[in-house]
Amino acid sequence: MGPEEAEKISQEVSLHAVAYKSNPEKWEKVRQEAASEIGPDLEDFIALAKGFQAMDSLNEEILLEGGHKLEPQRKPDGTLGIAYKQTMSDEAIEEKRHKRGEEIFHGIGESLLNDSSKEGCALVGFLTKVYKMSSGKEDVSAAAIGKIWFACQAEDPQSELLQEFEKLNEAYKAINSDLMDSDLEWSNNPGAHEIHLKRRQNNPYFPESRRVISKEDLELTQKKDQSDFQTCQQRFENLASDFQKIVTSRDWLKIRERLDTLISFSIGVGGSAKEIETRALELREILMSVLRKTLANDQEKLGKLEFANSIHRDFIKERLNYPVIAQMCREGSPVLKEETTSTILSENPETISTFLNTLPEDNRSLIRVEALKMLKEALNGGFKDPQLEEKISILTEET
Repeated sequence: MGPEEAEKISQEVSLHAVAYKSNPEKWEKVRQEAASEIGPDLEDFIALAKGFQAMDSLNEEILLEGGHKLEPQRKPDGTLGIAYKQTMSDEAIEEKRHKRGEEIFHGIGESLLNDSSKEGCALVGFLTKVYKMSSGKEDVSAAAIGKIWFACQAEDPQSELLQEFEKLNEAYKAINSDLMDSDLEWSNNPGAHEIHLKRRQNNPYFPESRRVISKEDLELTQKKDQSDFQTCQQRFENLASDFQKIVTSRDWLKIRERLDTLISFSIGVGGSAKEIETRALELREILMSVLRKTLANDQEKLGKLEFANSIHRDFIKERLNYPVIAQMCREGSPVLKEETTSTILSENPETISTFLNTLPEDNRSLIRVEALKMLKEALNGGFKDPQLEEKISILTEET
């Protein structure tokens, strides 16, 4: 490390010391621990230091009140990480969560009750009916309306009742939410490019320039999705044609590899490509049946085939359950490399956890500190993620 790099590091650490002058002894210790992490990769160190900066603000503004805190901690391998620790009893934490939840429910319900629009009244009427049916009570409070609205949001709209809620809620959002734009005609069955475009819209985890979506942006992404679907369709047709030309077992295996690639790509494309994915999976089952019969007398090769097939099933299951991962990993991904953290942070905690587990430890640590910094910046901008605490728990190490 040369003198210029040392000077940059000194300046960066000093900035953070100033930021935490309210507790200089504590943050001098943090500064020294962070400084010991300096290696040939200066950017990694700076990212870690910025993670510490976000950490203290999150503690003061959110976590300590809820019975938790973040603090730097040495891992068994000697590297420096961020730990998520409990500062109150389980009972006290649960009591605070309950109180905070009631306040949120009341706020949602009050907002709905105060909306005099036709759409707002229709939604409140529906929620009131559902509450009375489920509770047997006639008196409906603002908190009760908020709870029912929140419960319906969390469910998949499979039943007729929830489908009705989805319809009323979308109509309500269309006239009330800042996230909706009457000039944009979103698809009913969007592909990956359009999904990512909608993910970016007014999303505080993305740079400001990427949050504003124009009609032209939407039209362009819809064309890209249509082109991707046509690519899927053409590849499937080519495979189906080559399927008829198979002669040797080696041919079968090559076709299987191409099918696996197509299935993964189709999941990543999304939208209308779901049809191609389904047909490709059916064709693959036919192929596997033939291969099993071909290798019936060779248990060793058959065992290897089944092992490879089980890995494929797990891989496809992950892609199907977490489509954003498929979108990020596919060729021609709509997710820019520099938007990886923004994209993952926009997902639910389970998806964030699954994604982090797919990364090497070094990359995982950098994503974590960058995500914590984004959470803090969004909070400073007036946005509080409804799953903030759960996401912080996933992004840090439980002890």
